[in-house]
Amino acid sequence: MEGPTSSSRFELPCITQSLTTYHRYELQIRYLPEHFVESLKENRTTLLYFYQQLRNDYMQCFASKVSEGMALQLGCLELRRFFKDMPYNALDKKSNLELLE
Repeated sequence: MEGPTSSSRFELPCITQSLTTYHRYELQIRYLPEHFVESLKENRTTLLYFYQQLRNDYMQCFASKVSEGMALQLGCLELRRFFKDMPYNALDKKSNLELLE
């Protein structure tokens, strides 16, 4: 049985062989400590990596099975998370429209 795929994949060309040969290295958080919320709050990098891993695993396994309304809500939540530090009126300016594209 295959496990979930990782959200971070690094593909590096093999230097000793032709440039068309690639090696793929996958990093994935497999086990969480008992009080993982406290430890993840202290280590923000691990928390963000874990979030990306879960999001990508969800998208690969379940994204095609959710309704359009649920997909829209999840997309809105992701936009709110991505732009959380941006003031609410910043998107009114045309200069910030490039961020949305």
